[in-house]
Amino acid sequence: MFSNQKIIIVEDNEGDSYVMKKIISEGSEGRNIMHFDNGDDAYDYFTALKDKTDEDGLSKVLVILDLNLPGVNGFEILKE
Repeated sequence: MFSNQKIIIVEDNEGDSYVMKKIISEGSEGRNIMHFDNGDDAYDYFTALKDKTDEDGLSKVLVILDLNLPGVNGFEILKE
């Protein structure tokens, strides 16, 4: 059911990112895990996908978002 789900981790702490990716990848073959370590790159990515409605759009994405990020913070990303 969720085997081809895209998961995006937006986290600037390297240790936290590693743990999340490790836990998510165990037993979840076929999931596409992306990682951004700052808010600016994540914001640009989400802005580019904002208007998409096909299978690559945001409707099928799980986002794990750190609110305290360098650059654009998580609250600013959520506003958009």
